[in-house]
Amino acid sequence: MSVINKLFYTLFKAIVVAILSIYFTSIFDIASKLSFVPPERSFVTSNTIYIAILIFIFSIFEELYNAYCLKFEMFFSADTDKRSEKENPTVILDEKTKDIGFARIYLDISITGTEKSLAKNKVILFYPESITLQPAVNQQGFVNVETAKRKCEVDILKLVNENSKHVTTTNCKVIFSVLKKDDFSGTEKLLSVDVETNNRFRRWFLVKKKSNQLKIKIKG
Repeated sequence: MSVINKLFYTLFKAIVVAILSIYFTSIFDIASKLSFVPPERSFVTSNTIYIAILIFIFSIFEELYNAYCLKFEMFFSADTDKRSEKENPTVILDEKTKDIGFARIYLDISITGTEKSLAKNKVILFYPESITLQPAVNQQGFVNVETAKRKCEVDILKLVNENSKHVTTTNCKVIFSVLKKDDFSGTEKLLSVDVETNNRFRRWFLVKKKSNQLKIKIKG
């Protein structure tokens, strides 16, 4: 859920709780049945009780929602042992080295949810036309590069059991080799990663995603 969505939800919850607590108090004043509550304080006390009950109910729904949501964490890194969730790492393609514009990058993927639901989604990496992207040889069975569309698909079906209904967390580190093409223009390119699903409702409301981008720079 984005920051804006969180703000709207917080405002929505506050308004709903305020309205419903007043409504329920007008229907049934709980505090008026309590002998130790002064009559002049019964409305305020009942309203407070209903607010507490409604917040508790919202908390239950929030827990159920979070448990049902699919969570994707996808972070690029330029080093196999370093992962930064707060910044976009940079990879330098140095044309003067023996590798001639070659570099290795890493994509850490962590996905959480019911395996049956996870299998209906795809992790897609988008890359610019002016570079060549190739997965490690031992990962080519579940990582497919579509050169014409300039995207790379990670097959989640190969990472999870599509028939399981249990909540699970699956971690994977995808390794790519990056090589610049002769028509590489400018000094900086970006690689991004996203989650693709056929169900638009699920994409907007039931998928939580955290990711960064990777910068590719040329050093001549």
